[in-house]
Amino acid sequence: MNGAGRVTRGVRWLTAGIVALGMAWDPADPAAAAPPGAAALVRPPGKAGESRTSKRTSGPRRSAQRRAGPAARRPPKDRPPAGREEDGPRRLPRRPPRGRALRDNPFRPAPQDLGPLRPGEAEQLLGFARQRMPHVYDALQRLRRQNPQRFDRRLADLAPRLRQLRRLFDEDPGLAKLLVEHIRNVEKLNRIRMFIARNRNRSEAVRRAAGEVRRIMADLRRIEIDVLQRRIDQLTRERDELVEQDFARLLDPSNDLLGEPPEIRRIVGRLRRARSERERSAIEQQLRNVCQRRIDERIGALQQRVRRMRSRAADEIEQRVRQFIENARRGRGHDIP
Repeated sequence: MNGAGRVTRGVRWLTAGIVALGMAWDPADPAAAAPPGAAALVRPPGKAGESRTSKRTSGPRRSAQRRAGPAARRPPKDRPPAGREEDGPRRLPRRPPRGRALRDNPFRPAPQDLGPLRPGEAEQLLGFARQRMPHVYDALQRLRRQNPQRFDRRLADLAPRLRQLRRLFDEDPGLAKLLVEHIRNVEKLNRIRMFIARNRNRSEAVRRAAGEVRRIMADLRRIEIDVLQRRIDQLTRERDELVEQDFARLLDPSNDLLGEPPEIRRIVGRLRRARSERERSAIEQQLRNVCQRRIDERIGALQQRVRRMRSRAADEIEQRVRQFIENARRGRGHDIP
């Protein structure tokens, strides 16, 4: 996946729920009529551990299971199912930390933004939405009056996004304003998509709409580049501090280094076996050099991505516009970047 793809994947995660909210449609409600392409923006959650591409068992295998009865489909009693402990709740297998904590996506919520709604948090998030995103607040209030249960589900879905934006307005208001601007542009594209679907046979109307789509796509690319450039500037300013944080984390004996590269595990192992202060000091400097190289590589990768996005902007924007218009004419949803 190219640099633009990595960025837009995070952007779609940020904007999808808010766009669907503006459409006043809840995929969890089977009685609600989904507008064209809504499923492409917000996919109904599957069962835990179930892949979106998985298919139901059919044919001879399913017939054999039916003949064998329910017992053949249950896991053995002496062995818990995958991801489940004996007499304990189901949980996903623990994934070791990758160690590249700096590989975050500015468009995606941070770990502290995730999780279910906390007691009393609903009104706090609504207050933030009323102040910073009035269109989202108005849509939520309409949904609250029409269907309180769907309102509760939608607010729970939006909680990580709203927490992220609220945090960013405190930490980096400029970045937060860019993300809100991005959301508004995606909402405009969604309205244009539905307009084209209704007027697919009117070539002049579609042509005018394509011009507006091109302008918005160019603005989206500008925002994506601005967000990444802000991240580069931040990493450059905080480079020394981030190096020391990474260094201290690697020295902490309570941290699991399983996800770290072999080079770092070898250095830390040698450091823990060091017998003299001189040997220890030399190995610590070697480890600090590795931490410095990691942050420099991170900054360099982001700079290269921004250069690539700028050089390919014109061609990629035209490709996005063509795909958008084609999908809209066919009544399909579009993964709006």
